[in-house]
Amino acid sequence: MRRHAFQELLRERVLVCAPPGAAETLPAEAAEAPAPEGGGGSSGPPEMQAIDRHDELVAAHRAVLDAGADILLTLTAGANRPALSLLDAPGKLPEIIRRAMEAARSASAAVPRRDEGLPAIGFLLGVLPPAAGRQAGLTLEQRIEAYGEVVRIARAQEPDLFVVDASGELENLRAALIALRATAPEIPVVAQMTFGPDGRTVEGTPPAVVWAVARSLGADVVGATGALSPAEMLRVASAFAEVSDLPLIFQPSAVAQGRDAGSALSAQEFARQAKLLLAKGAAIVGCGGGHDAGHLRALARAAHEAAPSPREPLEGTLAASRTRDVEIGPRRGLVTIAEWPTLWGETRQAFAGGSMKGLARAVREALRADTQMLEVRCTLQPEEEPRFFDEFLPVLQSEVHLPLLIAAESRKGLEIALRRAVGRCLISGVTGERKTWERAFPLAREHGAGVVAACHAGTAMPRTAEERLAIARQILEAAIAAGVPAEDLLFDPVAVPAHTEGPRALDALRAIALIKAELGQATVLRLSRVSDGLPGRGRVESAFLAMAAAAGLDAAIVDPYNPRVGETALTASLLAGRDRESRRYLARFDKGETEARPAPAARGAGPAREPREERPERSEAPGRSGPRPASRERESWPPRQPRRPREAEAARGPRKAEAAPRPYEAGRGPRREPTRAAPHDRREPGARRREPRPGERGEWRGAPRTETRRDAPHPGARWGAPRSGDPGERRDGPRPGASWGASRSGGSGVRRDAPRPSGPAGRPGKPREQGLGARRGSPRPGGPGARRDAPRPGGPGARRGAPRPGGSRGGRAAPRGTRRPTSPRAGDRGRRSPRKG
Repeated sequence: MRRHAFQELLRERVLVCAPPGAAETLPAEAAEAPAPEGGGGSSGPPEMQAIDRHDELVAAHRAVLDAGADILLTLTAGANRPALSLLDAPGKLPEIIRRAMEAARSASAAVPRRDEGLPAIGFLLGVLPPAAGRQAGLTLEQRIEAYGEVVRIARAQEPDLFVVDASGELENLRAALIALRATAPEIPVVAQMTFGPDGRTVEGTPPAVVWAVARSLGADVVGATGALSPAEMLRVASAFAEVSDLPLIFQPSAVAQGRDAGSALSAQEFARQAKLLLAKGAAIVGCGGGHDAGHLRALARAAHEAAPSPREPLEGTLAASRTRDVEIGPRRGLVTIAEWPTLWGETRQAFAGGSMKGLARAVREALRADTQMLEVRCTLQPEEEPRFFDEFLPVLQSEVHLPLLIAAESRKGLEIALRRAVGRCLISGVTGERKTWERAFPLAREHGAGVVAACHAGTAMPRTAEERLAIARQILEAAIAAGVPAEDLLFDPVAVPAHTEGPRALDALRAIALIKAELGQATVLRLSRVSDGLPGRGRVESAFLAMAAAAGLDAAIVDPYNPRVGETALTASLLAGRDRESRRYLARFDKGETEARPAPAARGAGPAREPREERPERSEAPGRSGPRPASRERESWPPRQPRRPREAEAARGPRKAEAAPRPYEAGRGPRREPTRAAPHDRREPGARRREPRPGERGEWRGAPRTETRRDAPHPGARWGAPRSGDPGERRDGPRPGASWGASRSGGSGVRRDAPRPSGPAGRPGKPREQGLGARRGSPRPGGPGARRDAPRPGGPGARRGAPRPGGSRGGRAAPRGTRRPTSPRAGDRGRRSPRKG
């Protein structure tokens, strides 16, 4: 039976298939019959019955056809060399296949034909044993070789169709379909996998991924089988019906699982539940186990009374990993593809003998939660590309569970990447040059990969949107001629840098609209080209993405470090009506929020990073190159000192006038601030509590005075300095209210560079004049060289007969206004200067 005839038959009626010679369908006399003499008996695997119990197997097939089956499956589920090697019988593979086909053909010839091509014989391709499967390190090439040997032997027996039962391993399904496409491309193919109660396979593969892989590799029918009852399989059927445009097959079990585990359904109940699967668009139904001839007869009556449900054709391109699927097309929202992160150092270290797992984790941490695909490229030398993909892709897909976009430069690297990548990938690197077609299109057809083609011819960049459309039409014709379906081809209109090309950057947007209107193909755009060479690239790319989404863009290759692009893609999909029921937008944002909430990390995706170009610019110090801050409210230079709390300012009291430091104190460094000690209250009962004095150890310098003593200093002055005018006042003591080290204005020991308090005699900071006729360098009484304990001339405690400054030496006071002596006093030179305060 050819493909077109089988597809036409599915559009006319619903077919019923029977299990391959199960024990439940064997006649009672055949099941109880003893093994023939000299034969292997029935104690071996079921496949050996085609040799040892050939006549009983023919009778079982006839009973299945009499119950109403339209497709008879052969008893060859374990007929492959890896499985037979475990039984030490690999050489019996050709004989098992030949005898199984003879038994099915003999039973089919004894039944009158109902329609053209019915009953049909379907050769069953079973699973590879677990001991030789993925756990044992069986590569995809070895799986393809094992299935290819079976297909070559079975094709010589001329079956009507092939039925692939891959159990729960997606790699078995891929290998079987690749072998069928290469060996028997004209024979129809039915693909099915075993699903559990959670709606996934044992590897966690959902129905959408199974459909994407099976459809891309040429399957005509896709569906599910397993130990689920028809009602329990309804969840899997709904998932297939939501995404699939292919006819569906479901083979439930007659034994219920879950709450009523182990209870067998009656024939009427089994048929009633099976009608629910027929309503979901099932084109082929069957029994997966635990049934008898009555269950099969009731199922056949229900199926033959139902009308087939037409499926809508697919309008987009599929991509899938082991656990996730992505559809790029008008029915879905805008897809974001993370550009390969700039991890050159980690890549070189991992390739030079380091850990590939460390590189995979670095890639996972660079991704954001809203990323849907990942671009993978080798940034090393071209000759290192095959080894990089061979070692890195298996490790990467164990950490990052996203569909991949493979960017390979060589044919060998691309071939290895497609074999190591699980699921369905997209490949890039195709341009308007013929050599890129010859490298990529055959591999894309063999592995069922999608193709992203750039609308330029080598180094010659198109100048207008019409030139891009002409290149896209040329690539599309070449792809169809090479066997690549049109829906598997995406076009990149090639954006140009906006800062060098100016208005020509908008030609890419016009090309998107032309490609969708003229060719009906999906489009992909790499945003990093339009912002190349500009600061704030994230803002430029986000704005350009919004404009491209309005033009009809389907997917964008974005910077994984830019958080704005993902939010723009979600919002643009919502406003363009491509987000069904706003599911993606509401999953990312809360209904009552205006800003994005932190999205949960995707499986395999790590924490998000801020984009490098979005970080605030650092201000440069004066004298360095770089922009100065535009607003002092945002940043000031030099940096402001932190302000003290208002409570501390209030307790501090009036601020003291700042005085210029003495020259001999310039190198002493900052003065040590006293620490505030814990309060103590150790006194006798009735004793007066002594409050700490201002300036003492343990007292806060800014605290107000609590006790006034006669000899207490002015508030704010250092403790120990005598009050002005008191007996015993230090001659070099500071003026009340000034900081320690500044002499009193006009008093003994005043320094010429000491600032003078504001008043009518002069401006603040100006030293007081000594008087008319005074010599500038002459020491004043009480200045350096004077005795420390000498009383102040004219002050309290001074001798009555002591001469006043500026008077005669006879002891008599000089009249006011007389000229002061210009020569220094005897004994001033060579005396010790007063000790530093």
